[in-house]
Amino acid sequence: MEHTHLGRRWVYDGCGDPVYAAAVATAIRTGGSEAEEWVESDGAPVRREPTARVSGSGSTAAPVPAAGSVGPVDGAAATTIGGLVVLRIVGWTERPDGAEFLTGTWRGGDEPALLAYLPV
Repeated sequence: MEHTHLGRRWVYDGCGDPVYAAAVATAIRTGGSEAEEWVESDGAPVRREPTARVSGSGSTAAPVPAAGSVGPVDGAAATTIGGLVVLRIVGWTERPDGAEFLTGTWRGGDEPALLAYLPV
């Protein structure tokens, strides 16, 4: 894609990457959050405050799933990778009963939005 100021940029669909699916499932199962963002300022690393946050519903004691080789199955509003459901349209569905989930918040959002879930 072309960015108006930064020029040509590459876009990647994580749902086709088993490592992405494992990382999202791990964040869901272990209560993980977004990665820290660091930038360089005057030759030194400085932690940048995130503009968006994600949060998994699990606990740090939960078992971590192994990366699988199941290909993604695209639906109208979500992609399923093995048992992981990644929403392509935020707000498309409510959290299924009993599911573990990943939610996100950002400026302008009133409530955490469902981003992905693992059905029971």
